[in-house]
Amino acid sequence: MATPRARRQQKTPEEKEAERSRYAISDDSKEASRKFKAHIAAIVKLYRDLDRLTKKLYSVKGKQQGRYPSGETIDKKDLRALQTQFVSLINDLVNYRKFANTKAPKPHGGAAQKAPKLAYQINDNGHANRNLIGFFTEALKQGKLRGPNGEQVRIPQLTGPHEQGGGYTTNAELVDLFIIYAYANNLPNTEPGKSKFLNIASDPLFMKWFSTTLDYLEQKGRSDPRKNKKGESLAFNRNKFSYINLQQIISNNSTSKADMDEAQLTRGKQLSGVLQQEAMDVNAVKQKWVAARAPMKQLAKEQQKEAAKGKKKTVTRQPMKATLLQ
Repeated sequence: MATPRARRQQKTPEEKEAERSRYAISDDSKEASRKFKAHIAAIVKLYRDLDRLTKKLYSVKGKQQGRYPSGETIDKKDLRALQTQFVSLINDLVNYRKFANTKAPKPHGGAAQKAPKLAYQINDNGHANRNLIGFFTEALKQGKLRGPNGEQVRIPQLTGPHEQGGGYTTNAELVDLFIIYAYANNLPNTEPGKSKFLNIASDPLFMKWFSTTLDYLEQKGRSDPRKNKKGESLAFNRNKFSYINLQQIISNNSTSKADMDEAQLTRGKQLSGVLQQEAMDVNAVKQKWVAARAPMKQLAKEQQKEAAKGKKKTVTRQPMKATLLQ
């Protein structure tokens, strides 16, 4: 079980990605070998510099200062600095070993995220549930699906006429579209400690198209006995709607490969390249939102830290009194 200190030091997704980028050597074995050998060479070089400096420093009398042939003066603080660098490089080997066999994540998700799917389902009565298509079509018309500078997203395959084969998309595209919509319409919760939640219940357009889905998920969740470490229920709750719940909205309003007929699968394969390009264009708009919101997220993080500091109680220890043994 993680200690309170360990939980406070948990890394953000951005920090984890930066760490992965630094230590995940390479998918190419030759490149991985070259980088690892370079790290070892840096350790060896630093060790030799450290050894030479130590000998030079302690061979001098008086103030224990030495001088390189180049004329550079050295003293104990230089020795300590090299020692610190040396220890850091040694410790870094643990991270390089950790990430040595870690493959870099594929851009915009893996194969399952890129696989063509239909943004609708055929119900038992034979009618098509087109909530996803209707929602994003209406969001486009109302200017609610845009980037931070007002740029509109282009999703012709998703929102195109059904008669012309419209309604095809990918899971990666749908997730990014929902995130763009949330950012463009200020749906992220701004209350301290609730930034992972989206205020979807207060959004009229979202509720117009997905209220039935939310009712279904809440009814299904009433029989969910799971609880988190705080004892709070993990059952679906529209008032605690997180980014992870977007997958539930998507899966309950779309048809994946397993449920597509032969004609739909064939058409999906034909559109595969076009769909991936459409998803990449959508992702580019989402990344603009991520960059635009970065300063705000950093400020909120700092404010949360300051609030946490204020809640800490200072414990004053009473001086111990000596007791004489009779």
